[in-house]
Amino acid sequence: MGLIISTDEKGVRVYASEKEGANGKYMTYSLPVCKKDDKGKWDTVYLSCGFRKGVVVPHKSKIKFSNAFPTFNVYNGKKYNKIMILDYEILEEGETQGDGFVDMSNVKDEELPFA
Repeated sequence: MGLIISTDEKGVRVYASEKEGANGKYMTYSLPVCKKDDKGKWDTVYLSCGFRKGVVVPHKSKIKFSNAFPTFNVYNGKKYNKIMILDYEILEEGETQGDGFVDMSNVKDEELPFA
């Protein structure tokens, strides 16, 4: 039996970013994971996540998911991991433009939780 990941009833924020690739625009997503260090200071890392093909989740939406699993891939010699989310519920809708993509025109790269 494989590892199945889920959230509690509070859910988690999903951060979206629009990217430009060889085949056009696409969205990337990440989830924050927080823990306290030895000095009691919070440390946050962001894990890449993905949804089924065609799913668009608005930037900073809060979701609760009940069926997700980790994936591990190698691309051009570099290892990548991602949490694939299959079943989810949007608890709070985030920010979108009319076409479903996030307006990133006023956001600086250093403000993004991932690159």
